[in-house]
Amino acid sequence: MIEPERPLLPPEPPLRGRCAWCGGELYAGNGALLHDGAALHPECALPYLCDRLGAGEIARCCGCRRIVL
Repeated sequence: MIEPERPLLPPEPPLRGRCAWCGGELYAGNGALLHDGAALHPECALPYLCDRLGAGEIARCCGCRRIVL
């Protein structure tokens, strides 16, 4: 009995959503970040957070403090 041909590539994982910053596809099994209900590619997190929170707030969260020179 002849077996059916198997596909050369595995099936693509299911689409789970879209990135809140770039609009790109987010697939099951791939890493993503969640901020305030918005799913993001890891590489989109910094520009998204800068836009939403501002650079000053991000710097404060990272331990920076304002000084007078």
